Amino acid sequence: MLEDFKQPVSPELRENPRAYGRLRKFPRSGKRRVRTRIRTIRASTKANDVRRWENSLRPFFFFRPLSSSRPCPKTCLAGPPLLSRRRFLRWGAGLAGAGVVTAAGARAVLELPVFGGSASDDRLHRMAASPNFVDGHFRNLVPVEVTAGTKSKPRAIVDFLLRDKSSLAPSGPLPADDVDFAAIPDDSLVWFGHSSFFLRKAGLTIAIDPVFGDASPVPGFGRPFPTTAPFGVDKLPALDLVVITHDHYDHLEYDTITALRDRVARFVCPLGVGMHLERWGVAPARILEADWWESIGVEGVCMTFTPSQHFSGRTFERDTTLWGGWVFEFADYVLYLSGDGGYGPHFGEIKRRFPSIDLALLEDGQYNTDWKDIHLMPADWRRALEDLAPRAVFPTHHSKYALSTHGWKEPIEHAQASAAAVGVPLLMPRIGEVVSLARGVPGKAAQSFVVASADPWWQAL
Repeated sequence: MLEDFKQPVSPELRENPRAYGRLRKFPRSGKRRVRTRIRTIRASTKANDVRRWENSLRPFFFFRPLSSSRPCPKTCLAGPPLLSRRRFLRWGAGLAGAGVVTAAGARAVLELPVFGGSASDDRLHRMAASPNFVDGHFRNLVPVEVTAGTKSKPRAIVDFLLRDKSSLAPSGPLPADDVDFAAIPDDSLVWFGHSSFFLRKAGLTIAIDPVFGDASPVPGFGRPFPTTAPFGVDKLPALDLVVITHDHYDHLEYDTITALRDRVARFVCPLGVGMHLERWGVAPARILEADWWESIGVEGVCMTFTPSQHFSGRTFERDTTLWGGWVFEFADYVLYLSGDGGYGPHFGEIKRRFPSIDLALLEDGQYNTDWKDIHLMPADWRRALEDLAPRAVFPTHHSKYALSTHGWKEPIEHAQASAAAVGVPLLMPRIGEVVSLARGVPGKAAQSFVVASADPWWQAL
């Protein structure tokens, strides 16, 4: 049919079918022939659009070069299509198959025990009854962003990975005392670096956020700093309580919990965290979970779970478990553990409810301007200290892992300056050093005796 329209044309016009179609003269008779010509022009126009689309995708695929000499009908552009239908289907099938394999592999990885468990119906009912649980997730008292900086999340991740690492770790092993737990008297506190503590008080032996391994499930990440006196979970005695603040890896470690589980009478944790412990073999009867401002009484101590401004999660899904701090009320002593979190109105409320805090274990470290709402920046650490007004303060969450961008000893130096400015005694013992929590003479103004290293051990590293 189109043979009737053949006319000698220049090669330039044949290279541009759109122009070729416009310059071609239509016959003045025969509606059928005119409609056929119009369809030919429309086909050439569509081919041109396809070509532009293919060129836009060319950087992402291995297309055939434009210079190919493969013949092409005059209704198409000169040269073969960059992505043929067969190649498109082949690539699509390959990408789909890779996606299925990747998704299946990721799902299999996330099913590993280290990532924790999922909430049962009974636990979900209790979580749903919490005023802090909305649309399947826990929330802070005030809305905050986990990443509050001006950078995009991908850029923040890249900057974090490419940060200057020269001062992130000490130049040598951290000085540490070899711990003899059998010789530790009552009214004693031992720090294991970061946020891990051993507490002996009122006849109870308590481990707080015990983590002795890596702070990450990814091999090679979150390695602890070396110490002069290595110690681990095997040295801990039988425990009356293990107290957890939240389910992040630097506070709740799979290997430590599984090694301890048969030597612990009870696990005390935030609402929802019990699902991880159950997955790791802890009997439900030995797990006590609390919502914010709920109290758990164990012989010798009353523990109240307090809010913090943070988040939770061991996988990509966040805030399915609660986070916070703890107030330990003994007969003669009040100990406050902040857990992780940024500055907020909860510090003032904690002070109102517990006006006489003897010692505050206050998070100080692993901060970053991108995380300013969920970790205490140095200026906010001072504000929190002023709000709490404890009789002594112990900065925590440092000197074990490099999880942020600041120098490893920077939190200690800031805490020194802030505590001196506020007028609160500062405890900064060596790892493994025994700190006495014994009270002064009964009847006198409440004053905690704190026996800790006066030597600034961090300055030499």
